[in-house]
Amino acid sequence: MEEGDPHADEGPGPFRKLVCEHKDKFSSAVSNWNSAALASSGKIMIVVSDDLVPPRGWDQLVRAAAGNLDPAAHRFVVKVTDSLDAADTLVRHPIVSRRHYEDLGLFRGVFSSMYCDNDFTLRAFFNSRILDARRIIFTHEHPSIDNFQETESHRRNNRPEEYEKGHAQFRKLWPPFIKPELARRLPLRDTKTRTSIGLYAVRTGILFSSLQRHLVLTFQRHFRVEPGREN
Repeated sequence: MEEGDPHADEGPGPFRKLVCEHKDKFSSAVSNWNSAALASSGKIMIVVSDDLVPPRGWDQLVRAAAGNLDPAAHRFVVKVTDSLDAADTLVRHPIVSRRHYEDLGLFRGVFSSMYCDNDFTLRAFFNSRILDARRIIFTHEHPSIDNFQETESHRRNNRPEEYEKGHAQFRKLWPPFIKPELARRLPLRDTKTRTSIGLYAVRTGILFSSLQRHLVLTFQRHFRVEPGREN
């Protein structure tokens, strides 16, 4: 939690509590999550927000989704449903194995909030293994989804300048043919049972189709012929 949180001085009960100091009077969602991850020691790590409500028995459901994969030995991310779009593959609240975190980290520190999940999802897809557990539904009591009261941290993290900064960082990190929207429609079906060769083939196919689409759009933009105009 943030240093200015009114509950920061309360006892954590049986759980460990980490209070993040303000950075330039604004500790970002990414910096807070990364700080908490750095202090963690469990085999499976879950990123949550205070407006995320899990279903009953969520911990057993998540562990079952990983099957026989050892979190200490295998990179993987569990994708649950946390939005109104059940087909959405964007990993907003990552559930990651210890091996994934040790090899790839959590969110990249160049982000503060917006587009950190697009970047995380695509890095996980191309370098790890995203397990499709969208049958597990976490209720996200988000102001943009329902009439829930907006918090100060939500307002700050969703300012227009945060979107602009996040998009600019994403564009610096990824080639032009990889769009942020790609993270929302990834082929996750049977990811757990695919072989390494199968995963490589799927990833290569995604890259090729994205590049092909980018080249076609670029060609059309630079060489389109306006109606009634001859070359």
